[in-house]
Amino acid sequence: MSTTEIRAANAATDPNSQCDPAETYQAQRRHSNAARQMSVVQLRDFARRTALPAAECAAPTAPLSPESQRMVDLSHQQEREREQRIAVSRALARHSLSVVLPAFNEEQSIRAILAEVVSALNSWGADYEVIVVNDGSHDHTGEVLAAFAAHDARVRLVTHHTNRGYGAALTSGFAAAVNDLTFFMDSDGQFTITDLPRLLVQIESVDAALGYRLHRQDSWLRSLNALGWKALVSLALGVRVRDLDCAYKLFRTDFLHTYPPTTGGALINAELLYTLHRTGATYREVAVRHLPRNGGRATGASPRVILRALHDLISYTWRQRLRAALRTVTPATAKESHP
Repeated sequence: MSTTEIRAANAATDPNSQCDPAETYQAQRRHSNAARQMSVVQLRDFARRTALPAAECAAPTAPLSPESQRMVDLSHQQEREREQRIAVSRALARHSLSVVLPAFNEEQSIRAILAEVVSALNSWGADYEVIVVNDGSHDHTGEVLAAFAAHDARVRLVTHHTNRGYGAALTSGFAAAVNDLTFFMDSDGQFTITDLPRLLVQIESVDAALGYRLHRQDSWLRSLNALGWKALVSLALGVRVRDLDCAYKLFRTDFLHTYPPTTGGALINAELLYTLHRTGATYREVAVRHLPRNGGRATGASPRVILRALHDLISYTWRQRLRAALRTVTPATAKESHP
């Protein structure tokens, strides 16, 4: 770098400089590029000549011992957790929360799930409600829920007298939600409410925060079905996310009330994501834990559920394409009618 260029770069920080702005900008760019290419020795010499702060030119330090590195990592983790707690407190101070839990034959796990959810929300000081949708369970899920709700007014029970499907259960929960934000997760114990802060810290800047499962704890057959389903939905609707059917999502409630889901089965996650894309809404994907299932029976891989999902996908895709075609034709027709 020439003396003239160095002088121009230094002039960028001098309010009394008479340097031409365009020349100063170009010098700054050359200054930045040159600095990145220099060795430590060259950078030190360059700093001495151009008055760069010494902190920017410090030589690399020696590697830390394993114990020291562990302490540094622990300190960084604690700082991240502190910042997350502050962000969660701010989010919950601004927004009330509705938690929707769909349940079908979950008598073995639902009591523990509810207790964990209520305990966590109380510890965070949240303004909340928990809406549990009993989707026509054949076991004692309904009795367990009724007993729990009788002792906690913030737990509300919505009952389907027949099994209407996963999507219908979520839709009923969304319609019943009255708070600012709506979060849903499954009631089978494979998710934990303690990961919710990861989504809450994102919701201030987007319309939805979508969980994706780390180390998915499913059988190979269920995982294979999920991959095939994800490919079909991507082809039909153009929905592309890391984990399409992860049952761990946070939405703004007014979005769910403005665009209520219309599908009652396994397609609901695809419909929600397609609606986000179609309306120009924003979202962010967040990693969450996925735990082994300890009770109940997964129904997502049953032939009946798969066939219904395929039927819903074909029907929904056809309706959306027909609607798009009508939106294209209608303006042209109106123009011809009113020359």
